[in-house]
Amino acid sequence: MGEPVVVQGTAISQPYNPYEHKAAAPTDQPVAQQPASSSGAGEAQPTKCRDPIFALLLIGNVAAICAVAGIYGSTAFDQNQNTSGENYDGYVVAAFVLGAIAMVFTGFCLPIMMCIPMILIKASLIGMLILSGVMMVFSFMSGNIIGGIFGVVFFLIFVCYARAVWSRIPFASINLLTACTAVKKNCGVIFVAYLYVIVAFGWSILWSIASVGVYDQVIATVDGESTINYGYYF
Repeated sequence: MGEPVVVQGTAISQPYNPYEHKAAAPTDQPVAQQPASSSGAGEAQPTKCRDPIFALLLIGNVAAICAVAGIYGSTAFDQNQNTSGENYDGYVVAAFVLGAIAMVFTGFCLPIMMCIPMILIKASLIGMLILSGVMMVFSFMSGNIIGGIFGVVFFLIFVCYARAVWSRIPFASINLLTACTAVKKNCGVIFVAYLYVIVAFGWSILWSIASVGVYDQVIATVDGESTINYGYYF
């Protein structure tokens, strides 16, 4: 595969009016070296938080999960103090193993996307249909009628989605290949991506500890059988 062709658009005047069909005078000067008034680059925006409400919600969510994990998590993993007497270590071990596997697969994503972008997109769509169909059938076979009905609804939604976007897969694969080429030319962003993968890995472990702690608090034992109030757990 040859090197990607770099193209340069025609500079337009600032501000741009889409209803005025007057072409700007062509220039040989690169766009990056043209003044902002003629290149359409715009003005530098001030650095500020544009979504303070959602930022506060995010901080509150993280603080709440940390608090729940610290208050209830330690008790849940002590079989002499927890409510059910069960050993919850397997949940955290499973989250750790799955997180480690995800980190390994992340390292293979870029070369795979560069080699077979179109096949990868088709496989993801087909896999989505297969998994939703399996869950639908499994729900009905296990007697979960409500889950089966929801499975049918989501399966039909996924079928409609796959039918709608299938013809756009070649365009999407070219976009994916272009993005991967840009990432390869600027390898510094890969380290940023891995940093966030590590953060997500730690968050998954913390969330698992908090979830187990809440589960242990809302579970109840009646006549030797464990029951749980899923409303409180949710």
